Parts: sequence; C-alpha cells; structure tokens
Amino acid sequence: MRVGRRIVAGLLAALIVAAGVITVIEIVAAAGGGRGYVVVDWPAWADDLADTAWSSGPVRLAAGVCVLVGLLLIWLGARRGTPSRLAVRRGCAQTIVFVERRGVARALRSAALTVDGVRAARVRVRDRTADVRLRLRQRVAGGARERAGAVLASTLVSFELAEPLELRIQATPPAADRTVNGADRAAGGAA
Repeated sequence: MRVGRRIVAGLLAALIVAAGVITVIEIVAAAGGGRGYVVVDWPAWADDLADTAWSSGPVRLAAGVCVLVGLLLIWLGARRGTPSRLAVRRGCAQTIVFVERRGVARALRSAALTVDGVRAARVRVRDRTADVRLRLRQRVAGGARERAGAVLASTLVSFELAEPLELRIQATPPAADRTVNGADRAAGGAA
C-alpha cells in the first residue's frame, strides 16, 4: 500500500472508530435512563435537522461534500498501484510464473557487491526501471562502473522477465577529501 493510501486509510479508520465509540457511549447513556447527551449534543442536532428542508443550501453543500469524499475513496480504491510481482517468460503457455520485485532488487544488489571496486549498492525496482546507485571504493582500478553494469545487465537478463526492465546505473565516486580509514583530511589538517 502506498504512503498516500495509508494516510487516507488511517484517517478514515480513526474517524470511523471515533464515531463508533461516541455512538456506543451515547446509546449506553440513553439506555441507562440518562437525559440529554454525554459527548455530542445530538438532541439539538435532531431538532435543527427536523426544521431543515432537503432543498436548503447547507444540506446541498453537505451532500456535495459527501459525494466528493465518496468519489475520492472510490478513485483511491480503484487506482492500480505498482504490482509487487513481475511476470517471468517460461515455455508453457498455461503457466504464469512471477518473481517478487524485492527479490530482483536483492539479486541485483548482491551481484553489484561482487564487483571489485563497489563498496555499497542501493537498488530500487520500479514499474519499468531498475535504479541502481553504486558507491565506489577509494583505491581501485578504473572501470568499476562498467564492470558492474555488465554484471547487473546479465543478472537482469537471467530473470527472463516478460517485460524487461530498463537498467539505470548511477555511480558515486569516493570523496576526494577522505582517507582510506574514513577520517577527513580537511578536519585533521595534514594528510
């Protein structure tokens, strides 16, 4: 579930729970012989609503807001998110095989870390792309990005995805002002 949907679902759930708790409190108080209200002044609301016509402006405004909120919830529920699985090409037409996006990301990350010169790798598999961010080591022979690109491409091809992903690689060279043990040269003064 995406973050936006989680927020809307959480707010809606909290609102429904609060309304339910208040309703139960009011029903128990009314059943117990209490007069009036406990939390919400519902008798005053009932009197006001009894005197209000269906065609009045506030009623139409409230109905319009309810329709818009309902349409928003329908749209959020019907909108297709990013599927967590990717289809794989196999020989049998009656069988469909899937691989998890996280599994592809883990395999690409571990393949990138096997390349000499790659210190860290971060992989994110999206709809049609696999974004790979590499951090290179300080003192390694050149071409680490190219070697990693070849390894990552062959790993991605080995999955035999029905819709191949575009591989995007971003390599970050090591900072020039750091020593091998990670201490800053500028902070220490001497190298």
